[in-house]
Amino acid sequence: MLFSFIFSFLAVNIFDVPLSTYIAYVVTGFVIWDFIAGSINGGTVSFQAAEGYLKQVRLPLILFPMRTVTFLAANFMFGTIAAAVVIAATTPSSISWTWIFWPLSLLMTYILALPLATISAIANLKYRDYSHAVSLIVFLMWYLSPALIAREVYEKENLKLFTDLNPFASLIDIFRDPMLNGLAPSQHDILLVLFYSAALWTISLAWLAAERKRLVFYL
Repeated sequence: MLFSFIFSFLAVNIFDVPLSTYIAYVVTGFVIWDFIAGSINGGTVSFQAAEGYLKQVRLPLILFPMRTVTFLAANFMFGTIAAAVVIAATTPSSISWTWIFWPLSLLMTYILALPLATISAIANLKYRDYSHAVSLIVFLMWYLSPALIAREVYEKENLKLFTDLNPFASLIDIFRDPMLNGLAPSQHDILLVLFYSAALWTISLAWLAAERKRLVFYL
């Protein structure tokens, strides 16, 4: 509640954003960020929660972080419905044909979230206090991505380059631009997310293959 009050004050009184617009802005940012952060933080316990299966049945290991991410994808669907209701109530002018791009935002987030969850699942078994460290990193990225603070702040000289290279900012834009701004996702955002996704899939699958026979001994 305190954070909501602070950012509402900033948006209305400093960034000169109407309260109704800010509410829709925050909701659309929160829905996509909950998917991203949940995949990273929730991924840390994907293998631990499946300890019984891992010790008794040989299943593809990626199924366990996939279960986590798929659950969050379902939450994202319901969150999008809530966001659409909020947008319709607060900024009805934002309702647009561009909402048809919503499945793209789900797909792009899923393909980035799954390797992130897989990496978190492995790292949490191998490295002590990983879950605490990654929670702090996620919390920091929350403020370095345009989820709460007005988007134009991230276009300033000191932040623009970082924002342009931040896949989380691109995912938020891929979701928010069609839902709130009546814009199709930009080519830059799509290509950036695909680049990071390819890199993370390569890392996660290679690490999973290298640790496959040892993971059960970390439990």
